[in-house]
Amino acid sequence: SNPDDVWAAGGKLVAGPDGFVGTHLFVARYNGSEWTVMDTPLTVGGSGANVRDIEIIAPDDIWFFGDFIDTSGGPGGSHPVLAMHWNGSDFTVVSTPYPAGGTPGWATEAGSALSPDDIWAVGGGSDGDYSANGYIIHWDGNCWTRGPSPAPGTFQRLYDVKAIASDDVWAVGDYFVVGQGYFPLFLHWDGSSWTQVESPGGGRSLVAFDSDNVYSGGAGIVYWDGTVWEQVEDFDSVIGPSVAGLSAAGLCDMWAVGRQIIVGDLLNFSAHLQPGAVGDFSVGINGDINGDGVVNLLDVAPFVELITNGIFQAEGDINGDGTVNLLDVAPFVALLSGG
Repeated sequence: SNPDDVWAAGGKLVAGPDGFVGTHLFVARYNGSEWTVMDTPLTVGGSGANVRDIEIIAPDDIWFFGDFIDTSGGPGGSHPVLAMHWNGSDFTVVSTPYPAGGTPGWATEAGSALSPDDIWAVGGGSDGDYSANGYIIHWDGNCWTRGPSPAPGTFQRLYDVKAIASDDVWAVGDYFVVGQGYFPLFLHWDGSSWTQVESPGGGRSLVAFDSDNVYSGGAGIVYWDGTVWEQVEDFDSVIGPSVAGLSAAGLCDMWAVGRQIIVGDLLNFSAHLQPGAVGDFSVGINGDINGDGVVNLLDVAPFVELITNGIFQAEGDINGDGTVNLLDVAPFVALLSGG
């Protein structure tokens, strides 16, 4: 919320203190005029450290979640799950529970804080793998603890969590059943235990306005009205949609971003929740430059204008590289041909 104090994080290929070159934590901070790369703890004897989510509580109270495999302490690592804290001057990798059971490592995908001493984080196996049990941990101001939660199917992974109140927390992901495939996994915390709740879709991302107004993205968008999850958008004009992120500026101003399949390739797409009824989404279709819902010859002239004048429009960025240029021409022609 402060344009002069912005954080970004992920992973970067660098050499660790032992000379091992691998993926290590990368954190940068913007002060309103320039970005500064911050000094972060480095993995020893291994690779795969990465930040997947940032939860900002205050300028001197920020948590970073993801992977941190440090093999210096022996098999399993000393900090297999990244829960790194910024206190305003230094980073500290805080110890987290490491459940046994043959899993090579664990990672947190997302975190959500109600207060400095009431924070939830969720995830699964390291490097994006599934695990035999979903991973949910809680911070009480002193330490991270892990309690039991439903574990349907054979493997699970949780991708997002949103804490609405101390007795109202949602965690979403998916689980795998041998011979049947993947299913959305929705877990709810009522203040004392986690319960699995059925949902027709979603499971990759969450936006929560209050206890009876929650959205989740996945293959489509599902909505919680306080009683039941229902499908409100299936993106029937998109092939293979997956909504990996949801962000809201208000009750009727929400963006969904993810991927779609075009000409056999995975490319980006976006959808915008317009003012109106629940689930009233406007989907940005790659190639539909004039916004009439189809890709046809009427889109050729505005597409040429985008390239000629160097204008960026998501629907014109067919190959998903962040610009509209000549590299988008071939996939655009393929869309016109119905390929």
